[in-house]
Amino acid sequence: MSARSNTFFHFTKDLNTLTKIISDGFWPKYCLEDISWQKFNGYDFFAFPMVCFCDIPITRIDEHVNFYGKYGIGMSREWGEKNGLNPVFYISGNGPAYNAAHSIVRISKKIDDPDESKNASDIIGDFVAYVKPTRGLMYVSGKPQEKEFYQESEWQYLPKSEDIIPFMPESDFRNKDRLDQCHELTNNHCMLTFKPEDIRYIILEKDSEIPKIVDHIQNGTTKTSNEEKILISRIISLESIRHDF
Repeated sequence: MSARSNTFFHFTKDLNTLTKIISDGFWPKYCLEDISWQKFNGYDFFAFPMVCFCDIPITRIDEHVNFYGKYGIGMSREWGEKNGLNPVFYISGNGPAYNAAHSIVRISKKIDDPDESKNASDIIGDFVAYVKPTRGLMYVSGKPQEKEFYQESEWQYLPKSEDIIPFMPESDFRNKDRLDQCHELTNNHCMLTFKPEDIRYIILEKDSEIPKIVDHIQNGTTKTSNEEKILISRIISLESIRHDF
């Protein structure tokens, strides 16, 4: 059995959020990422706008959904690659990869020209967003929790736009007004959209929730009749997955 899937899965804890994704697309929001391994002058976390996916096979998603939520959408690999999704680069301990990543940051700080220094800072921000330690901290319901990142087979969508803030320190992330303003910008400029045929799975927790999502597809979207049929055909529940796969 393959350790990877040809589908990129995104999970959420809320059925209403899933219905919004089906209607509007994925909304990149700022997530705190553990960058303590980089020793950024006391900064342990930066927040980057992103949408996270994983390519874990559907037969192995139990642990993942228990942590991230039991409602999901699976997108085709072709759609993901076309839209710039990229796998996370994991580093371990103080080995060569860690030293190389750390050296890039250290060298960039020696650039004297202000414009070149800013350009280097932006590039490093892009790079660091895709790098994670194999194990680190992430915030869950406002509390830090130890997580084995390497097990997640994570892919990220990081929007690029001059209209948004590419990353922010934790202090800005904790400022609700500031965060809301930045999320409004990603909503206005960086929604990650798709066509019905790009969807491989719409995952619900229970079979009993299927009628509700069917009603939403038929009544709450602007899809054509054929597009509605495609979406409805993609619906599956965790109950069925656990029973049949």
